[in-house]
Amino acid sequence: MGVENIGDEQLISLSISAASQKIFTAKTKYTAEEDWVILFLDPSILWTYDCRFCFCNAATKEMQYYQKNRYIGGPWALDRMFSDEMSPPSFKGTSYRKTTGIPTFLTTDPCAEVQVFGRIAPEDIIGAWACRLDLAEAVQIMLNDLSGQERDVLSGEFSNFFNGFSEWIISESIM
Repeated sequence: MGVENIGDEQLISLSISAASQKIFTAKTKYTAEEDWVILFLDPSILWTYDCRFCFCNAATKEMQYYQKNRYIGGPWALDRMFSDEMSPPSFKGTSYRKTTGIPTFLTTDPCAEVQVFGRIAPEDIIGAWACRLDLAEAVQIMLNDLSGQERDVLSGEFSNFFNGFSEWIISESIM
C-alpha cells in the first residue's frame, strides 16, 4: 500500500489478504502508471517484524487516537481487524460479517492495514499478481533473481468482492 516516514522511522503499510478498492483507486488515480502488481508476502511478517495492526485506515482520526492512547500491536489488535465491532456506522444489523457474507480471510474494513516498521526483506516476497500476462512474465523474471524459494506470479484482471457496504480487491482464485 505505501511507505510512510514517522520521525526517523519508516513504516510500510500492508493489506492482509486483499487490498482496499477505495485506497487502490485513490493511489492509482494520481499516477501515470497503468500497470500495477500486488506482491504476496510471507505471513510470518506479522509475528517476526515489529508491526502495528490498524482495524481501519491508519490516517483516520479514530486510528490516530488508538495509536496515541492504546496498544495496537499483538494478537488483540490483529484479531480486532476481523471483528464485527468494526462494522460501518451505516450497518444496523447484529452480525455485520455474517449478514454481509465477508469471508473469514478478509478484514472487516477493507482499509484496515498492518504497518511494518523498517524494511521488509526481499526473501519475504512469496509471489505476485499482475493484471496482464506480459507484465506477469516481466515480474516473474525479477522474482527469479531473488534468492531463496521459487515464487509464482498470477496473471489476470484484479477482481472485486463487494458486500453492499465495502469493496476489496481479491484474486478470484481465492474465492
